[in-house]
Amino acid sequence: MEYLTKIKIKDLVQNVIETKLNRYWGETDYKPFFEALFGEAVIIQTSILHSFYTSFGMSVYEPIAKILAENAGYEAQTQYDLLGEIDAQTENMINELCQSNTPPDKVREIEKIKQSIKEAKPRQDKDSRLDIFIYKPNTNEELYIDITTAKPNKKEFGALRRKMLRWCGLRFSQ
Repeated sequence: MEYLTKIKIKDLVQNVIETKLNRYWGETDYKPFFEALFGEAVIIQTSILHSFYTSFGMSVYEPIAKILAENAGYEAQTQYDLLGEIDAQTENMINELCQSNTPPDKVREIEKIKQSIKEAKPRQDKDSRLDIFIYKPNTNEELYIDITTAKPNKKEFGALRRKMLRWCGLRFSQ
């Protein structure tokens, strides 16, 4: 990794942490049960740490992904809207793929969507928003990234799979 890239990432993380600490205000000061068990200092530390976990997504992870992609020579945008429209037949096929008990096969499923999708207008969709969009100009590849918890459960994995398939449908409709 280039030195300037490391500095950008270090400065970003440091700035986010300092800003968070300077602006931090706990939800409530009254937690008698937990204070009796753990003490006020532990409650405050835990609250701040939890606040970091929830704010790092857009504040840190997305900008770091953008910095790394640009450092590698790619184009990148955060909070990118992928426009398009999915016809009823393709939507039904996506539903069937997500409800089947067969193991996911990303390449095969994307190809099925590509063959099924109808051309449509570039419209906003409930799944249009990508956390990070990366374009590789040398190969014309596009990467769609959704930042989620470190350990998604089965339900969350299914929702992410559906979203990924819908993203492909939206793009192929253009």
